[in-house]
Amino acid sequence: MQATATAAGERRRYATGGSMGISPLKWILGNDTGTSSKTIWAVMMGETDVNRPFGFDVPHDPSDFGRCYRLLNLFPKWKCRLYEVAERFPKWGPMVREWDKMTALYEKEHPTGKAPELYALMRRLEEEGMLADGGGKNRTRIMEEKNRHNQSAHCHRLRGVQHRAEKVQQQSRDKAGFGAGEGERKRMAARRGVQIMKESELRNHAICSLCGNKIGTTGLPLFWTVNIKRHGILMDAVQRQSGLTAMLGGNAAIASAMGADEEMTQELDSVDLTVCEKCAVDMDLPVAALAERGAEDE
Repeated sequence: MQATATAAGERRRYATGGSMGISPLKWILGNDTGTSSKTIWAVMMGETDVNRPFGFDVPHDPSDFGRCYRLLNLFPKWKCRLYEVAERFPKWGPMVREWDKMTALYEKEHPTGKAPELYALMRRLEEEGMLADGGGKNRTRIMEEKNRHNQSAHCHRLRGVQHRAEKVQQQSRDKAGFGAGEGERKRMAARRGVQIMKESELRNHAICSLCGNKIGTTGLPLFWTVNIKRHGILMDAVQRQSGLTAMLGGNAAIASAMGADEEMTQELDSVDLTVCEKCAVDMDLPVAALAERGAEDE
């Protein structure tokens, strides 16, 4: 109850601006943030029970600690409340206990551009925190179980992809009218608004962008054309919308209705690929790798 009341008081106190004229709301929308510093912010603001786009964790290296250090310099009264972070997240306990020592090491080593002593201390405290949080003793077992689960899920996903691909193959054959005459195929395509490639266009898709083989070598008269676009997020627009959401008490629906619905991304790259039916089923490449193959084709 006391921590909740204190957090509520902090929200009122810093609603219009804290140390150096920067409010917590302005800070959380800024660039000098990380998961650990956001964790401190969330506890101080009483926002740890709300779904957030970031998780909650301790600082893992001197860079993480630096963001926490600068946050507490902006709002110095939060430093004496760090115990609340440890109460909410036990993993923080050892670091909160040694915060003054970490601060002294950071101030000593930061000007040199390297912080080996601070990093070594943080590693020890993080390990201690894992034990305090009940996770350290079982970390190896948990990771092994997680890996087995990921492998099983990966195999299951591939089987699902293959099953869906086989289903799509049959549907594609049916929709394309294989077995029907040329005139009937054109009429079927016209009724559905399906694009038909002419011979000159098909030549541009004769080679699979992934395996480099001709699309007909699979034995199936099917192939895919894929367009991949890479977008950059316009952070100024996102921050404006996030600020509006914060001003409206975190109600994203109202903020969306009241906002200008401005452009949030800008297209950076666009590539086209031709994928044979075999690669569409068998290949397991990330989007970035596919985009690179498409760029090579162009």
